[in-house]
Amino acid sequence: RFPLSPEGDSLQRPNSMKYVDKFLRCRCAPDILAVAPKMSKANKEISEAMACQRHLKTLALANPMGLTHVDLCSGNALLPLLTAFTLPFLDSLAVDRTPRLQSSAFTHVQRFGYVGWDINEVNFPLFLQNAHITNTPAVLTAVHACGNLARRIVELYLTVDRIRHLVLMPCCCGRINLPPAIVQALGRYKAWCLELTQAAKGTVTFDCNVLSPCNGIVTAHKNP
Repeated sequence: RFPLSPEGDSLQRPNSMKYVDKFLRCRCAPDILAVAPKMSKANKEISEAMACQRHLKTLALANPMGLTHVDLCSGNALLPLLTAFTLPFLDSLAVDRTPRLQSSAFTHVQRFGYVGWDINEVNFPLFLQNAHITNTPAVLTAVHACGNLARRIVELYLTVDRIRHLVLMPCCCGRINLPPAIVQALGRYKAWCLELTQAAKGTVTFDCNVLSPCNGIVTAHKNP
């Protein structure tokens, strides 16, 4: 059911299965795979989620059960499922315009929820501010947010007080406003990551262990 072999991904690099191997060594891996919907490119998606989980782990361990994790454009919800099983977040919430998770199996996953919202709706910032009764500070994530959805996610991070941290892996580029010379020097994807990083007032790293050329991770943190 779950294509975990290298043949499942077209963007393999030598010795680049680090994150997939690490995931499969987790005792909770079978439970996550049993709950998550079928992945079309499992190796790629697991490597992306594991790369982002590294950044989330630092935040969760520094404030155990003191943060909520909200994952936007969540799709199959692999990242929030991973954090629900492995990290001490108070809640892990998946948000997508078209929720894919209708299985009753999700009712057995503790500290996890999945809701349907379009992040471009005018009332969505209010939802983010008030999601869950606990109203704890939140970490906002998105894995491979396409185009200007990534810009919208940065905007939500900046404008919603409750959101204290951002971990964003952009995908295809939106409109880039940097000078053409910078875009030419860096290439469109790195220039796009740089523009998002500047907007969020954060930093960006490129993780070569992610099984995709779109492997930039933008992180940002607000002062307490």
